[in-house]
Amino acid sequence: MPEEIEQAGRTAQRTAEAVPGETRGVLGASDTAEAGLRGWQTGGELNACTDEWKRLLDDLSREMDSQGDKLIQTAVNYRTGEQDASRAVTAPGSGAPAPSDHGFRGARTMPAPADPEDARLLGATGAANSREGAR
Repeated sequence: MPEEIEQAGRTAQRTAEAVPGETRGVLGASDTAEAGLRGWQTGGELNACTDEWKRLLDDLSREMDSQGDKLIQTAVNYRTGEQDASRAVTAPGSGAPAPSDHGFRGARTMPAPADPEDARLLGATGAANSREGAR
């Protein structure tokens, strides 16, 4: 799974890198069309529209690059978390309970932690039984 996350991040970064070069092509075509519209209000509007379109694409490029960085960092964090968890569970003397062989579709599972409410109730029951035994 972290490989797919990292690959998605790298794809976003490559796409983000390509956007600025492609927007320059849009400006060239717009300038050519604008030159043919000299003296017309449409020429100025086309220029404003093209400039705004380029600004939006540049913003998109920066955002895609940023999101790509975040996806790659997420993959790194995922791998680190998996490695840390593995070391914690397999470290001698870690006190971690041994995995159970009973799990969903053969998956190894850990015993569930005790519910504090159950512990309180068991403690109260145990205390009540102790008092009765002392009578």
